Amino acid sequence: MRRKVSLILLGAVLCISAAACTGSTGQESTSDSTGVETQAGTEASVDSGAAGTEQQTQIPQTETQEEEQQQEETIYNMGETAQLGEWDVSVTDMQLIESISENYIEYRPQNEGGKYIQVFVTVTNNGKQSNTFLPSFVYGDAVYARILYADGYEFNSTQLLGYSKDLHDSNLNPLTQGTGEILFEVPDTVASSADELLIRFSAGEEAISFKIR
Repeated sequence: MRRKVSLILLGAVLCISAAACTGSTGQESTSDSTGVETQAGTEASVDSGAAGTEQQTQIPQTETQEEEQQQEETIYNMGETAQLGEWDVSVTDMQLIESISENYIEYRPQNEGGKYIQVFVTVTNNGKQSNTFLPSFVYGDAVYARILYADGYEFNSTQLLGYSKDLHDSNLNPLTQGTGEILFEVPDTVASSADELLIRFSAGEEAISFKIR
């Protein structure tokens, strides 16, 4: 009887020992699995950080390219000739005037105290067909002109109906040259200022600029 009890106790001890070994092995497996997952997460974080660094270094490169393009614009002086599409354009002179007269008709700025910027221009049509310089209605690649003043101020040209020297709506045959005037109405603060003045001719996506003051 005592021998049977001893055998039963011995069997129970062996079972408990086997269960303890099995639990220890499971813990080691779980630890290994956790370690692998943590390492993978660390690698993913490193890769993500590297990608962010590359994006940050690309931003100043783009800004630098835009600044270089702006600096590449050529500003012509009066007396020089520049090409705009099929046109050769030359600004020969500029004056600031309070009014202009022709055939007993006097033209004055609409705003009190305003003045005209009178720009003298010579153009040549190098195209193979007749073309209109400064049409009254701008469409497509038609040429139009603006005055640029100080920090981004723009003034459109003023067409003086009945003034024979106005260059608007000048239709020129191929290889033909035309000379005339373009007038811009500006306030006295612009006329009396010493700040730089540019006249810009645009046609579609092209543009040329002349310094007139």
